Amino acid sequence: YNMLENWFLATDYGFTVPAWNPKRKIDYIFARPKQGWKIVRTQTVQSVLSDHLPIVTELEYVKY
Repeated sequence: YNMLENWFLATDYGFTVPAWNPKRKIDYIFARPKQGWKIVRTQTVQSVLSDHLPIVTELEYVKY
C-alpha cells in the first residue's frame, strides 16, 4: 500500500538541501484529495535560516 497514492504532489522537483548549495530534494508539500488541485506557482526560497530551503506553493482547488 502506497500511503501517498491519495495525495497530490503540490510542488516541483527543485532541490532543497543543503541550503548553501542544493543538490537533493527531500522537502515536499502534499495536498488532499489528489484530484482538483492546480499549482498556480511554486518555488524554493533562498534562506540561511536552515540547512533546507523553504518551499512556497500557491494552490487553487477546483472542485469537480
